[in-house]
Amino acid sequence: MPLYHALLQLGGAIMMLLWAIRMLRSGVERGHGALLLRLTNNPKGGWPTSALTGLLTAALLQSSTAVALLVSAIAATGTLPLASALAMVLGADVGSALILQVLATDLSWLAALLGLVGGALYLGASSRKWRQTGRIGLSIALVMISLGLIGDATEPLRDAPMLVPAVQYLNSDVLTAFVVGAVFTWLVHSSIASILLIATFMGQGIIPFELAVVLVFGANVGGGLIAVGLTLKADIAARRIALGNFLFKLVFAVAALAIVYPSGFAVVGWFSSPTGIVQLHLLFNIAMLVLGLPMVGVVSSLIQRLVPDARTTNADAGENSRLDPRLLQDPRSAETCVKREMLAMARHVEEMLHPVAELFKYPDQEKIQKIKQLESEVDRRHTEIKHYLARIVYDDDQSDRAWRCFALADFAVNLEFAADTISGRLVKLARAYSRQPDVFRAADWDELFEIHQRVSENLQLSLNVMLSEDHLSAQRLLGTKEKMALAERANVINHIQRLRADATQSNRAGDIHLETMRAMRQINSMVASIALPFVDDAHHGHLRLDP
Repeated sequence: MPLYHALLQLGGAIMMLLWAIRMLRSGVERGHGALLLRLTNNPKGGWPTSALTGLLTAALLQSSTAVALLVSAIAATGTLPLASALAMVLGADVGSALILQVLATDLSWLAALLGLVGGALYLGASSRKWRQTGRIGLSIALVMISLGLIGDATEPLRDAPMLVPAVQYLNSDVLTAFVVGAVFTWLVHSSIASILLIATFMGQGIIPFELAVVLVFGANVGGGLIAVGLTLKADIAARRIALGNFLFKLVFAVAALAIVYPSGFAVVGWFSSPTGIVQLHLLFNIAMLVLGLPMVGVVSSLIQRLVPDARTTNADAGENSRLDPRLLQDPRSAETCVKREMLAMARHVEEMLHPVAELFKYPDQEKIQKIKQLESEVDRRHTEIKHYLARIVYDDDQSDRAWRCFALADFAVNLEFAADTISGRLVKLARAYSRQPDVFRAADWDELFEIHQRVSENLQLSLNVMLSEDHLSAQRLLGTKEKMALAERANVINHIQRLRADATQSNRAGDIHLETMRAMRQINSMVASIALPFVDDAHHGHLRLDP
């Protein structure tokens, strides 16, 4: 086979591998995004639990980099401490390495089975979740097929005249080989693909075992570089997490190289096979987790000094915006920016809603002032989101991508309305209640705190729906509107019955209670509005195979 033909086949096979890995991650995000949000949204239990959360999330996403970006988006809202975020990313590296064990296994029969079942599900299932599960099966099959194609394409390269001296040079220059492994991984933006290629090249006899070890250590550093590059223009929380993960990988990779190199790689001789190289990658990440987890507190303090908090002024109050104007030509990336900004906006609404029930008992002026300040921030973000959405460039204004951005714009309007209702209506009702002699009955207080809790939970569910686009969660969220309407109707009936029992009293507290229930229901309707587009999407269904 001519050399150019082999290189062409190799390039095509590598691109198939990269595309299959990306499509695999997209299938998990779209079909099981609600589960990802439940896993990563402020885990309890300390650093070990955070690490386990990161491991499970990476096992679902097949990418520690994707977990780092997801964790960064959550940490940017202020709900996830830096140390916990670093622990999650360390666990994610192990989860990604575990999935690599499966992908590197030679199971040709499994590739055919996954392709058959996955294709049938994707093309035939009516449920969005099942279609995305089919996408996952197809993606894993394509990964295995592409690895086989890479093996076939590299076989003629073993005796290529230009390859032999290049491999010999890298084998004699450990530092250059280490940098090459890091840079190559950064270029392909996938440590999984990089490690699989290294194992395949070693199995074909193109590179020796010693060089493969050095490249694997370098690939781990390159995996950390990916997140650093993607968060250069992000907020401080995201940059800190990416930098902390990179420093962990760099220090441990250099330390591992310093241990194995003086012995002539004898200490890792047991891993001298293509499968062993993948296992060495897993062992490295497990060691980094076990040894690095107790250090996340110290490292987080160091990172906070290296990347200090920015000084904010009124002139640059919007500097923490996630709306990157450079991405306006790329609707998919711009939509991601909008979702991250709306996540921050919704967190502000959540902060406003949290103390409302207590204000009826204790009208704390400091808390009321904080609600007013948060309302101004929600208004600012709402305005910025609208202007940003209006500037996104679409190939077709009737496209599915444009339609989704219009749905996000509608949700932003509704979040802003919810914030206005909290600040203008609920705070006013709390103040009115504190100035009149009537008191809520015990049943009224129970209803108030119950509906407050339900609205808070539904706000969280609305964020899950927005990020995951899971139609089952959307249907559940939409069902809360009817439940809230029934609850309000029951409150009215109870109020009328109490007035009948004692018609001599004005029961102003009862009137305030009913108005509060009405305002709460309106807020719930606003946050539940995000469900409508994704319920409609599930009914109409679009059979797309975009990654």
